[in-house]
Amino acid sequence: MPSPDEVDSYIVLQECLEMRKRYVFKEAIAPWEKEIISDPCTPKPNPDPFSYTPEGKSDVSMCLILAFCATTNQDYAVLTFF
Repeated sequence: MPSPDEVDSYIVLQECLEMRKRYVFKEAIAPWEKEIISDPCTPKPNPDPFSYTPEGKSDVSMCLILAFCATTNQDYAVLTFF
């Protein structure tokens, strides 16, 4: 005989399973029954999406400039690069 806590757990579990039937997304047509698209302009899926192809060095260069601007009085501002 299950304990009262187990009975409550079973009831909650059954309610969750019923909710899953209503709220979990299901495709209207199963993936293995879908129409095969043979149009040549349709993009084909990448058979190896995790493949890595090394790229050569580019001619792009980056420069990071940090600046600090402080006003010492109303007449001028000091701009310091570091």
